Amino acid sequence: LLVIVARPTRRRVGFLAVSLLGYLMIGVMILQIRYLLLLLPLAFLMAALGIFPQREDRSRPWPLWLSWAALGLAAVWSSATQAVQIRDSLAEDPVYLKPAAQAFSRLSQPGARVVSGKPQLGFLAGRRGARPHGTDLAAVLANARRSGFQWIAYTPYEAERYPAIAPLGGDSIPERLSLVYQDPVHHVRLFHIDP
Repeated sequence: LLVIVARPTRRRVGFLAVSLLGYLMIGVMILQIRYLLLLLPLAFLMAALGIFPQREDRSRPWPLWLSWAALGLAAVWSSATQAVQIRDSLAEDPVYLKPAAQAFSRLSQPGARVVSGKPQLGFLAGRRGARPHGTDLAAVLANARRSGFQWIAYTPYEAERYPAIAPLGGDSIPERLSLVYQDPVHHVRLFHIDP
């Protein structure tokens, strides 16, 4: 962006316009305001390029290498802060699922698949997962068996989001399910789906 502001050419402004349209397409297709907010800096830059006249004097008050060094430092700082934020969010978000994922990894064979409303469970265990599909627990289990899933997980979060699996949180265990893991603190349960 700094290069485009310093020396706006038709080619560079064209790149900016294509980027602006790309962000616009993402924002329209996904329909989330955070993607549309990405348009603001690009739109402000295009407005600035249109409003302010191009300078005739090309002399710089500082050497070109200093500009590139500042740009490099800004890129390194931005990358480092983003890496720390991503690492922290990955470490904190599914903390209560880590013991269940370790148990799932230990109890299941490689290639095992789990029905879970939290995709982190399968990811942390190194297995594949899918969300529950069905209007009630019998339909969810029938779909799981038909698709070759051998495991199903329950958390209170999933019970709110997917009411069909709410009976898994009760005292009685449904037929053809074996409770193999239970976390009494976070109420995470892992069931083996018997054939």
